[in-house]
Amino acid sequence: MTILMFYGTYLDLQFLTRLLQNSNFVNTKTETTMKSDDNPITHWGTPEGKFSKKDHDFLEKFIFLIENNIASKDLNVEFIERTMKISHSTLYRRVNRLMGMSCRDFLMKKKMANSIKLLEEGRNISEAAYGSGFNDPGYFRHCFMKIYGMVPSQYVKLIRKGERPFLSAHDSDVKLT
Repeated sequence: MTILMFYGTYLDLQFLTRLLQNSNFVNTKTETTMKSDDNPITHWGTPEGKFSKKDHDFLEKFIFLIENNIASKDLNVEFIERTMKISHSTLYRRVNRLMGMSCRDFLMKKKMANSIKLLEEGRNISEAAYGSGFNDPGYFRHCFMKIYGMVPSQYVKLIRKGERPFLSAHDSDVKLT
């Protein structure tokens, strides 16, 4: 599994490749358009693989906001809209155009990726749930099961056995309802 640093968050190369292919931003493989020391965000956005300055600034602010509030129970689409002072429809259109998914889906995937990181650091399931912004460990379990196909306790058992199953919230096309 190839991991890249993305504004303080580790993302796997498979997610980046899928994001680029799904969004039709770049027609070539990620490996040919990205160097390991480059910032991944600079390679998305247009057929040439570059964001406009406005889009780049928007994504920086959007991702920074999510990452700095990932553990907050108040982190949701409405919070992002209020904080960024942007309408719901504008936020949806921009995120969908730039990221290839809805803001809600991206937010859920970031939360689930954070929970995986916390579980791998040795945190218990409740700590991972609350540390990823979930109010209810039961709902966290439901979302984890829907995205990963196993409950968090099964994942923890695999980690304890020394197995590191390739799980990534970014690999799922599940839309939570």
